Amino acid sequence: MTLLGVTYHYVRPGSPLVPGLRYLELEDFRKQLDWLLETRRNVSRDEFVSIMAGESPVSDGFILTFDDGLLDHYQFVYPELVDRGMWGSFYVPVGPYLDGRSLDVHLIHALLGVFGGAQVLSTLLQVLSELGIEFNEISKSNRYANVDDDEAIVEVKRKLNYEIKIEQRSIVLDNICARLDYQLDVADWYMTIPQMNEMVSAGMIIGSHSVSHRPMSQLSAEQQSWEIETSFQWLEANVPSREPRSFCYPYGGFDTFTPETESLLSDAGVQWSLNFENREISQSDVVNRPQALPRVDCCTLPHGKSRKHGA
Repeated sequence: MTLLGVTYHYVRPGSPLVPGLRYLELEDFRKQLDWLLETRRNVSRDEFVSIMAGESPVSDGFILTFDDGLLDHYQFVYPELVDRGMWGSFYVPVGPYLDGRSLDVHLIHALLGVFGGAQVLSTLLQVLSELGIEFNEISKSNRYANVDDDEAIVEVKRKLNYEIKIEQRSIVLDNICARLDYQLDVADWYMTIPQMNEMVSAGMIIGSHSVSHRPMSQLSAEQQSWEIETSFQWLEANVPSREPRSFCYPYGGFDTFTPETESLLSDAGVQWSLNFENREISQSDVVNRPQALPRVDCCTLPHGKSRKHGA
């Protein structure tokens, strides 16, 4: 028996203010939920927690996970789950609540969504040149190789997420924003603390997605430990829950964390962590590697194709 974990990011009825942003249209999300309920069993929250505690075996069914603490999840996802008597796990990066600044990853999405790949790439290359910042093309690997997007958008994401030093990224983005006269308001992007508490009261799980949403594999052991503990300390102080600690890797994929990361998570009392891997969760995963549970992207399932506004 295996358990299908499905992950989502942007889910909305449209995106007129960020027309180039890729998202799952709300009506398609509804259709996908209906398809999942017709073809599989929605494993309850309590059963899933019991499975991860080793008290129950893995059974056929599915669970839903939502990354990045997006306002979409409260406004559009949460009501759909409540209407169907369903639950989900929502993984929140706490950086925006600590410093009032949007995460770099979402600022990149917003810039590309508003200005398009060609303009952002041109501005990025100018900024890198003027700041004297070099990028390492060896770090490119195959990331984004299968992304259905234009090459300029792919190049921007590769350079900012993988080819420049992680500590330089915010400086580069600030310069790009200044040149394009753009600012991202965190209130337009992320859930609020009261909204998350309402969701927990309704049976949703809130877990950690780190502080800064940086790939854990790019951080030292000390930095990783700080990201893990700081995120959970903030969540437990502001969104208390009876559920065990759980974590979701920023970006996901085996290149974004290391065995050391998994050990740090276990040492921090994290009961399970979620990765990106295109297969279902088995009993062996739960027993032997609970800090790297596989999930599939919603776009690989019926009704899951992402779109851009007006397309």
